[in-house]
Amino acid sequence: MRRKPGTDAPESVEIGLRSAPIEPVRPYWEQVEGPKGVVPWKWVKGNSYPLRFGFRGRGLLCSGARCARGGGRGVMLVSIFWLASLALVIVPMGCERVEDEEPAAGYRVHHGDLEVLAVTPPEQFVGRIPSMPPKRAEQEVWDAQFREENPTFFAPTDPPPSGTRAMAEFEPVDAVYIAFDPATEQFTGDLLRAVLPRAPVIVTLTHDESPERFDDFLRAGDIDGRRIRLLNLVHDNFWTRDFGPVSVELPDGRPAFLDFTYPQTRVLDDGIPSALAFAYRVPVFRIPLGLEGGVIMTNGQGLCVTTTTLAVANPDVPFEMLTRQMERLLGCSQLVFLESPRDEATGHVDMFAKFTSRDTVLVGSFDAEESPEDAAHMDRNARLLESVRVGRGQKLRVVRIPMPTPEGSVYRSYTNSLLVNGLAVVPTYGRDPKEEAAALEAYRSALPADWQVSTVDASGAIGLGGAVHCAALELRLARSER
Repeated sequence: MRRKPGTDAPESVEIGLRSAPIEPVRPYWEQVEGPKGVVPWKWVKGNSYPLRFGFRGRGLLCSGARCARGGGRGVMLVSIFWLASLALVIVPMGCERVEDEEPAAGYRVHHGDLEVLAVTPPEQFVGRIPSMPPKRAEQEVWDAQFREENPTFFAPTDPPPSGTRAMAEFEPVDAVYIAFDPATEQFTGDLLRAVLPRAPVIVTLTHDESPERFDDFLRAGDIDGRRIRLLNLVHDNFWTRDFGPVSVELPDGRPAFLDFTYPQTRVLDDGIPSALAFAYRVPVFRIPLGLEGGVIMTNGQGLCVTTTTLAVANPDVPFEMLTRQMERLLGCSQLVFLESPRDEATGHVDMFAKFTSRDTVLVGSFDAEESPEDAAHMDRNARLLESVRVGRGQKLRVVRIPMPTPEGSVYRSYTNSLLVNGLAVVPTYGRDPKEEAAALEAYRSALPADWQVSTVDASGAIGLGGAVHCAALELRLARSER
C-alpha cells in the first residue's frame, strides 16, 4: 500500500459507463493516517502457512536427532503427506536453526506441474501489510456495502480459461494508463512526455481533480493531448499499477483483464479495472484474491516472480492453493518468492527487480557496509534466481543494478521503471550521478540492443512510496498477432 495525502471525499463519483451517486465517502486516508500522513506498517510473519514438508518444531527446518542439536548437514526433508498419499517429496536442504543463522537459498517444491522456489519455507515468510487502525472495521463495513450495491464492478466471476498467460512488460502494448493527481503534477507531466511518443495514454482523475484542471495542466506544460484519452472515471489514488488490471492473453490470442481484489480501504480504485474493461470492451475476470500489481512480474513464458508479501497478505488462502491460483490465472509454471528489503514500505517486487527480456532480470544490489541486511537479502534473491532455468534449460541471466542507501522506509529504486514499446523509462533522483550512470548502464546491458533508455525525475514521488512503475500501467487492448 502506498501513500496519498489525506483529502476530503466527493459528494458523488462516476464509475464505469454510468453515474453512480453515493453517500459522501469517508476520507480513507484519515483511517490509516500516522504522523505527517505516513501509513503505519508492521512486519508480519507467515505463521498461517504450514510447512508442506518436513517437521515443525522450535524453528527447525529439518528433522532428526542431529538436527535437533543444531548440527548436521545434507539432511533430506520428507513430505508430511507421505503416509496419506504414498508420494515421497525429497528436498535437499541444509539443516539449520532459523533463529540463529541466516537462511540460505534453496526451498524448492513441486505442486503438480508448478515449481515453487523461495529463499525460506512458507512458514518463515515475512511481509509488509498495513497495521489495523482503530476505525478500519467501520470503513470495511462501508466498503462491503458499496461492493454489494455495485456487483457489475466487484462481484467475482468465473476464472479465465485454462491456457491464459500474463503479459511480460517488455512485450508490445497498446496504451499506458496513468491517473492525474495534484500531488504529483510535475512528475506526471514528465512521465507523459516520455511515454506519449511510444504509446497512447489513458488518463483518469482522482477525486481531487477536474477535467478543466487537467486541460489547464496540459496547456501549461505544452503537452500534446492528441494521443491522450481522458476517461470520466473518478477514484481515490494515482498508483495505477497497484489497483489497475493485470493484462493477460487468452488462449485464442484475445487480450483480457484480471481484476484482483485491491486489499486497501480505497474501494473506488478497486472498481477501476472493470470500468476500464467495459470502456474498451475487453473481457474481465474478477478474482477474489488480494493482489497489488507491483507485487508480481513475469517473463511471459511461465516464470513468475513475486515476494513473500503476496502470501502473507492472503493469510486465509493455504499456500499450495495460492500457488495453484497463480498457475491457473497467470500461466505460471515456475513461481519464485523473493525477500523484500527490510524497511521498504510496500513489499513489492518492482522496488528491487525487473524482467528486461524472457531470460534476463535486473536485481538490486546494496552497499554491504551501508545496508548489510538489505545487501544480504538481495544477494540471496540473486542466487535463487540464478538457479532458475528458462527456455530450453538455459540459466536465467541476473544483472545486478545499484540500489541507493535507503532513508528510513524510503527506497529510491531504479528498477521501478516502465517498459513501453522499445523504451525503458527509468526513475532518477538527482543524488549520485555516478550511481545513476551505473544504473542506466545496467539497463543497457540487460535490454535488447535496439531498446532505448530515458529518465524521469522521481525524487518527489518516491517519498510517497513509488516511482515510474507504480504510477504507470501498460495495457493491451487488441488481439495478439503472434
